[in-house]
Amino acid sequence: MKIGIVSMFYNSTNYGGILQAYALTKVLSVKGIKAEQILYSHESAYTLIHRMKITANKALNVMKNIRYLDVKVKILKRIAYVRQASKILVPHSKKVYSEKNIFSCLENGYDVFVTGSDQVWGRYWPAYFLEFVPDKYKKIAYAVSIGKSKIEQNQLKQIVRSTKNFYSISVRESNIKEQLSQYIDKDINLVLDPTLLLDQNEWDTICSDKLINDRYIFCYFLGDDIKIRNIATEYAQKKNSKVVTIPHMLSLIYNSDLRFGDLQLYEISPSDFISLIKYSLAVFTDSFHACVFSQIYKKQYYVFSRKGKKEMSNRLETFTQIFHSDHHYFSDEKLYNRCFQVEDIDYGVAYPEFENLKGNSLEFLFESIGL
Repeated sequence: MKIGIVSMFYNSTNYGGILQAYALTKVLSVKGIKAEQILYSHESAYTLIHRMKITANKALNVMKNIRYLDVKVKILKRIAYVRQASKILVPHSKKVYSEKNIFSCLENGYDVFVTGSDQVWGRYWPAYFLEFVPDKYKKIAYAVSIGKSKIEQNQLKQIVRSTKNFYSISVRESNIKEQLSQYIDKDINLVLDPTLLLDQNEWDTICSDKLINDRYIFCYFLGDDIKIRNIATEYAQKKNSKVVTIPHMLSLIYNSDLRFGDLQLYEISPSDFISLIKYSLAVFTDSFHACVFSQIYKKQYYVFSRKGKKEMSNRLETFTQIFHSDHHYFSDEKLYNRCFQVEDIDYGVAYPEFENLKGNSLEFLFESIGL
């Protein structure tokens, strides 16, 4: 059996997005299935006006940050480094497809097609709804996300229409499951992000060796919030440790990152990202996947809500509740200083909700495929 997966993997520089793409192919390969990411450029589906807006915004960003040209160069080097490393790490198609020719990937001999995980249904890109796949093939949605807490009515109608011939559907947010269940005449399953389907031993097979010899806390922030960076710095000082960070994520130059951290790292691969968490004293983050790997490697992690990202806050809140680490989730800046008083995360407890979700997720995936 050969499975083709369509996600936002192509040209991604997001460590979480890359590692979830790896995890899904790995879970299937353990069962003897050949699975690969279909390299698909969703930018090909943009309208001309939208492309012009993107180009204009990029040009404006360069002009605004012209004085930080040296930082921009480092970011561009990181982008190239991460993309190259991810292609080595994650099985993928030889060819990159666009909206116009993605139907030709059928020549690769796939038996089943999967869309997800990630926010593939955040807007209408036909390929992420597998509309290029003839109905004779089995179509599965695994851990798809809409990217928002409430689905708009016109978007809901489009999802219902586009998933009519799906064999099975699963999502990663309970509120999206509830909304879709009211309109789609098939079971909508709640499943885990693929990164949570692999255990520590499995992640160790791709984790880099220790990168930093000094005692350090690892900071991974996707948002621009100077206050949580100050809290992390104060925490590190109290613990007599250094601050290691990957600055200016999302390819944006944040003022809050310019002088933050004792060691700023740029050319970091997905495997290095795991290593930085594994060997850290503690992790400070506003990223879901940084929390995932902190949990997997049993680290003390402190997670903060990201401004303007309510959907992300929902995921972080649910995640920390499942793993009994919600006392380490700080949803409001008034609570930030509490990180110096909270008890450590207890890794000696059981996680029955997680174990049930993991079992149900694997069962959904394998049964949908036909194993």
